[in-house]
Amino acid sequence: MVSDRKKAEEWINEGVKLAEQGKFEEALKCFERALEIDPKDAAAWYNKGNALYDLGRYEEAIECYDRALEIKSNYKLAIKSRKIIKRKAKQIECEKVPRLKLYMKELGKVESELSDLASKALKCGITTTILFDTDSFKDKVEYEKGLEEIKIII
Repeated sequence: MVSDRKKAEEWINEGVKLAEQGKFEEALKCFERALEIDPKDAAAWYNKGNALYDLGRYEEAIECYDRALEIKSNYKLAIKSRKIIKRKAKQIECEKVPRLKLYMKELGKVESELSDLASKALKCGITTTILFDTDSFKDKVEYEKGLEEIKIII
């Protein structure tokens, strides 16, 4: 009869093979099976963290590395991977800032254009309601129709 430890190792090995093939979801399931058998297996937690990292699920990966380190505090691979992922998460957050600034700049241009059109419409004696809620189809159609009417008049 195969021991629980041996079964857990088999699931871990299968998961590593799948991860090497880029099948991270399947690998993740293998590591979870190993952890069902032995929840105190640091290697299973570490490899589960790697699979989650490869899936872009960074916070969950960090939790797995932490669990591995709770079990084996000197687990150098988990320590190194945790540092890498923390750095990666910070980098991703920093990359969002320029995109947000660009978005806000573009939004400002749209608001400015709408304000200019509304001012021109008022000078022509036209009153209008500009709809900013374009989530519903009806509002979007009314908004675009109103914008075209303003442009035609101007």
